[in-house]
Amino acid sequence: MTNDRKPARQKSWDVLVDAPAEAVWEALTTGEGLANWFPPVASTSGEGVGSGVTFSWGEAMTWTSNVSVWEPGRRVQWMDDAAHMGPGATLVADWTLEAEGGKTRVRLVQSGFGDDVSWDGFFEGTDIGWRYFLINLKRYVEDHRGRQRMLAWKRISCGLSREAAWKLLAQSLVGSAGLSAGDAVSLRVGGASVPASVEMAVAGRAMAFRIGGRGPAPRF
Repeated sequence: MTNDRKPARQKSWDVLVDAPAEAVWEALTTGEGLANWFPPVASTSGEGVGSGVTFSWGEAMTWTSNVSVWEPGRRVQWMDDAAHMGPGATLVADWTLEAEGGKTRVRLVQSGFGDDVSWDGFFEGTDIGWRYFLINLKRYVEDHRGRQRMLAWKRISCGLSREAAWKLLAQSLVGSAGLSAGDAVSLRVGGASVPASVEMAVAGRAMAFRIGGRGPAPRF
């Protein structure tokens, strides 16, 4: 059992959501809720320990996690078989919800159990991904709960280093590479300039913008 093992890698993130814990719990534990902030397609096989949660970004990116902890309104844990990272490897995502000043603090702890060095690269890659999806969770629960959201995404390759690609993209979009979460910017889209706010900026790695809407950018 992972509870008796020391994780090879562990990382945590949290975000404050202006909504009751029940609303966040629904977004974390139902297929409809998950599909509005995490994968474009999600489903659950039931409720409680032993049930399964399936996430899908298409045929090549589909997997099912087992629910290993279930405390309604407080805590849910997903456990995955990560054998591709070494014999007996396991990946655990542990979500906890805590009331804070009339809002809900959502904390995610991701642990990798196993001895393979591939955990290093994996955790570096998921750090940015989870920051983005926690922003998405916050925006869905606060601003769009009960409404269907749509995701459009595309992956492309370029011949630039990550740092050079960051600078080029930032200069093209806002005219500056000096971005910080919460900044108000004028975003150049399709030849037009539109007001936006910076939701996330990790120099040389990732940027995210919000066009319209309300609320300050989350802090990580």
